Amino acid sequence: MTQTIQSLGVFSLPTDHSKSFTGEPGKSASGAPPVILQFKLPVHTSAAAELHTEFDQFMAELETDPVHAAGFAESRSWVADTFYAEDGATIRTLRLRAGLTQKQLAVAIGTSQPQIAKIESGRHDPALSTCKRLSGALGVSLDVVSDAMDRQARLNFEKESK
Repeated sequence: MTQTIQSLGVFSLPTDHSKSFTGEPGKSASGAPPVILQFKLPVHTSAAAELHTEFDQFMAELETDPVHAAGFAESRSWVADTFYAEDGATIRTLRLRAGLTQKQLAVAIGTSQPQIAKIESGRHDPALSTCKRLSGALGVSLDVVSDAMDRQARLNFEKESK
């Protein structure tokens, strides 16, 4: 398979190398028409790539195997304890310690993965009903969920203040 990549260059090099080009979009320094470059590059795909075109699909297949699923859950918990230990209990660390992906948690509480990402980042203040579902899915009390969201909001404020 060959893919064509097209690039529109609207520039020309200055004749005096001590000068830099400062031009307007859509115009070259010399007033000449724009230069269009085309590259025909071969795209090689492997047999593995043809079997698994989407990473989510590939991971879903791996997660159906109990051995792989247990290993992934254990590794998520390790990530929480290794990389996010200083954050304390946040929705993200609670999810990782439970061995869940954002997508798995979303399915468990009946929402979408982007919604979980917003909750974890502190950009969304979920309704009480969502917090109750989070509490059940993560196996913690509603107080722990509330404290985790407050902690995440504080951490985000501290990061933005820097």
